[in-house]
Amino acid sequence: MAARRKAKPRPLPTFDPVPSARFGLEILDRSKSRRALIGRVAMWYWLDDEADHEYTNDVEFAVPQVSIPSILEALHQTGAEVSQLAIGGVNARISKQGVRTDFIDRSSEEWGNLQLLYLDAIRAAEAQDDRFEGIPVAPPEHLAAMKLAAGTDKDERDAIRLLAKVKDLDVEATRDLVRKFLGPRTPRQTRRVPPPRRPPTGPAGLQSELLRRPTPAFTLTVGQQLRPTGQRCRPTGQRRRPMGPNQAEVGRRLRPMGPQRRPMGPNRARVGRRLRAVGP
Repeated sequence: MAARRKAKPRPLPTFDPVPSARFGLEILDRSKSRRALIGRVAMWYWLDDEADHEYTNDVEFAVPQVSIPSILEALHQTGAEVSQLAIGGVNARISKQGVRTDFIDRSSEEWGNLQLLYLDAIRAAEAQDDRFEGIPVAPPEHLAAMKLAAGTDKDERDAIRLLAKVKDLDVEATRDLVRKFLGPRTPRQTRRVPPPRRPPTGPAGLQSELLRRPTPAFTLTVGQQLRPTGQRCRPTGQRRRPMGPNQAEVGRRLRPMGPQRRPMGPNRARVGRRLRAVGP
């Protein structure tokens, strides 16, 4: 048995987003920025079952891109560690106080410029009465669209959970947001996956239903591309590697049976005759 690694003693983790939320609100008030609560804490608001609350210290706000300069100015007065977000926006950290706050404008051209979707989420949050400790919360339809745009496995699971468990979520409105702001391709410009002919039931079926025609086909991120039906798994012209005896044996066992079937015993033949559809 391999030697087990020796971990350094450390305290149990704590999950308290309140310091991050208070800090974010203070910065947004100073900079006079519009805002909407998004991310995992916003999902807490819409998911009633606490078993669905994945705990975090991070708090994320959707903000307009025009507010980023004033937000940065306010952050520099606090002594927080400030870094740029790859997707567009800034992150602020104060380790001693447990503050981890993101101000996201989603303006990245590399990861997909979704400023219009985020601005629409801010507008919708300001127009409704849903508040989390006084913070406007982005509607579940916008949260689901944001999760689908992100395209990671975790974000896709979050989107499915919203579609399946938020009873008053408007699937048709979510479909319209996907069609309007995401377009025929996701931000990573990856291969499109055709929708299934018969969407399955359950959460996966809701996702398929959301993305079926006339909504543009759902796409996955690089490394998760699905091949169209019938396309070979290896590039054309690439040779197979020689198979060992075990692989060849497994291949023979898994290969679909051709016209020459194995002789059936009397019981199998009798069952086959009973189950065979009546011919002409």
